[in-house]
Amino acid sequence: MLPEIRSSILGRGATALAAAALGLTMVGCTTNDSNPAATPPPAATAPGDPATTPDAADTPGVGDADDNRDIVADPPARSWEDALAAAQEAFPDSQPIMIQLERKDDGKLQYEIDLVSETEKYEVDMDADTLDKTSEDREELGMDADSERQRRFDPAGLQTNLERATEVARGEQAGVVNKWKIEGNSDDNKPPVHYEFEIDREGGLGDNTVKVDAANGELIQD
Repeated sequence: MLPEIRSSILGRGATALAAAALGLTMVGCTTNDSNPAATPPPAATAPGDPATTPDAADTPGVGDADDNRDIVADPPARSWEDALAAAQEAFPDSQPIMIQLERKDDGKLQYEIDLVSETEKYEVDMDADTLDKTSEDREELGMDADSERQRRFDPAGLQTNLERATEVARGEQAGVVNKWKIEGNSDDNKPPVHYEFEIDREGGLGDNTVKVDAANGELIQD
């Protein structure tokens, strides 16, 4: 074979080998992003991440901040006057026999308004922050109609307001007020209208009920 021909063949062989080596190098440098099977699984969620952290309401001992809320010192967004006006709008020509505010088991505050007309009684519960009704009942007065009508009172005529009655009650029993009400009486031996407070005594000693005369602001001793 002539030297020139042999040199040409060897040159073409070297070029082919170089191209093959370059192709292998490029394949080796390609990432696995386009290969789903080669994509590593996502890391496990660590404890404390939002995805694994239980809701506070589902965790014992969490979300109980309202358990010690004093509903007089820290009242709801809407006043009892607002609640009464809303109830009387739904049941006109009536007067209250009871206005109550209490803290429910879930920490929310609720008004209960009991109204009496000449012939019917209306009871309504409503959220104390929004005045949304949670329940209501309306019925004819029965055998105790006279007694129920006698319990009616005019809130505008109360001589002792809630704040003053609370001061008197706290003087008798220190603690957190978790329920209060203004209630009319039909018993001639009792004040026509009184305040009643449930006060959670300090030290886990339970509730104590204190009553205050709405006319003169004095303690009522049962």
